Amino acid sequence: MSILDRNHDKREDQVSDYLKENGFAVLPPTTYHEQIKEPQLKKLLGFRFTPTTQYMRAEADRKAIHMETTAAFLWEIKANYKPNLGDLFIEMMPLVYHLGTASLGVRCLMVVFEAISGDSAKSFGFWVKDLPTPKEIVIPARWRNQVAQHGNKHAEYKNIATLAFPGVYINDHPSDFSWRGSGDPYVVLAQKDIDGMCDWRELIQEEIRTQRGGLCPECKSTYTHILDGYFLSQPPEKQLCEKCRPVPAVALEDAMALYAAHDRKR
Repeated sequence: MSILDRNHDKREDQVSDYLKENGFAVLPPTTYHEQIKEPQLKKLLGFRFTPTTQYMRAEADRKAIHMETTAAFLWEIKANYKPNLGDLFIEMMPLVYHLGTASLGVRCLMVVFEAISGDSAKSFGFWVKDLPTPKEIVIPARWRNQVAQHGNKHAEYKNIATLAFPGVYINDHPSDFSWRGSGDPYVVLAQKDIDGMCDWRELIQEEIRTQRGGLCPECKSTYTHILDGYFLSQPPEKQLCEKCRPVPAVALEDAMALYAAHDRKR
């Protein structure tokens, strides 16, 4: 469920600053409401309720690319209005699209903050690919009315929920009670499943360590693999960064020739 969190920009800046401090470049926002300047077009897209227009609105808030390793991922800020980080509500359709791209290897990090002001707000993170099985899917009455008014079929979204989350209970006749949501279908993650989730900073640090490039065995700094014949001929414990390696890196066009020559010898 899309949450209108007054602290969203502050939390986004907090994560963005942390990423930059740890060697990432943070790309400018590419969400539709920030990219589309024409109010009429923005409103038009915001009130279309087909899977295609939902997809257009579902792009991740931000993108990060590490400057030394090959770590790169999409990331989003979510707010949890339940006391003490209780059950978490996440808008269904964007999550369905993120799960689809995650199956292709696309990394997307969800950073969740307790929706209170100040530095005491609790937070955690998880990769979309590690999403626990939802407690339920909720399709609010307001959504059913909206899609009906625009000529779309409520059953279409119920089928999407069934395909994306097989076996999960779909509550399509809930009460009108809302945790400040948009009225869109949403996924409920149970508190017991999110209680053990990591601090989002730990997930980012792990991503830096484990992505190709990793740590130089000699100086222990992070680095990007320099793909040339020398590098490819070394075992992992001797694949050193440019500063530590005994021979300099070669030009890219020469690297491929060296790689081909090394490959022929194997």
